[in-house]
Amino acid sequence: MPVVEVQDVVKEYERGGQPLLALDGVSLSIESGTFVSITGPSGAGKSSLLHLLGGLDRATRGSVRVDHAELQELSDDALTAFRRQRLGFVFQFFNLLPTLSAWQNVALPRLLDGVPLRRTRARAVELLEQMGLADRVAHRPAELSGGELQRVAIARAMVADPVLILADEPTGNLDSVTGHGVLSRLKGCAADGRTVVMVTHDASAAAFGDRTVELRDGRILADRT
Repeated sequence: MPVVEVQDVVKEYERGGQPLLALDGVSLSIESGTFVSITGPSGAGKSSLLHLLGGLDRATRGSVRVDHAELQELSDDALTAFRRQRLGFVFQFFNLLPTLSAWQNVALPRLLDGVPLRRTRARAVELLEQMGLADRVAHRPAELSGGELQRVAIARAMVADPVLILADEPTGNLDSVTGHGVLSRLKGCAADGRTVVMVTHDASAAAFGDRTVELRDGRILADRT
């Protein structure tokens, strides 16, 4: 079964008292272990789709299934738990807590789930080592470079062993060389069996994906492998 199944999804917002159609009948199926790039101009619906897949918003109409769960049917509390336990998020601006060390930032989602600190720290350090940050585990965000910050964010996204990693412009604040390294890490996540969905404006970043889905005016314009 696919990890992601989106069927006839419509998403409407209200702006200035007028309806705004962000997604218009989108259907999409994504298999496990696939790295999918979602592209398109501003206003195409990329972020809206990513937010629906991440349970950060709800569709106006249609079905959004992730890891066999119908997100539309989950309560707010159940959706929060689902996000924390089954999904991983990587953002353009890292979203790391400045007062915590690298390993503490990585461990935080598991600590919130009540996992003992000893087990959580060991897993966080292991993931940072996999990201090439063995000598940075005790450093705080202000002491890290942009590429290091994003690798910490990827490690945090992986700490709960998610079935789906959602990346929103993960190289938007990085130079091309550093961004290439981050994209290689995300591709490695997919090679390990996780599904990765990335939103990007950058054609060279999108090329790292196994598949590119292009949105335009809230609809799928092209779906290429």
